[in-house]
Amino acid sequence: YFEDASKKLKQLGDLLAQGNIEFSVLDSVVHQFKGSSASFGAAEMTYLCIAMREHGKNNDVAGCVAELGRMEEAFGRLQRTLEEYSRLEAHR
Repeated sequence: YFEDASKKLKQLGDLLAQGNIEFSVLDSVVHQFKGSSASFGAAEMTYLCIAMREHGKNNDVAGCVAELGRMEEAFGRLQRTLEEYSRLEAHR
């Protein structure tokens, strides 16, 4: 999940950095990311993907950029939480 999520976040950043954003491509990437996040149990990321899809449907670049920032923050928290969990389990 983490390797794929990192790639998806980079891909979304690259798409949003383009001058002429292809919202259909953005929606496809976010849809895939939402599915993998839901399967993994990353509820916050799933909800952020839903929000980004809504912004994309409205061609709201600023909204998409803001959601990407939230997604990157949530991803960082998720990584840190699971790393801590793994560390604690290893000492158990």
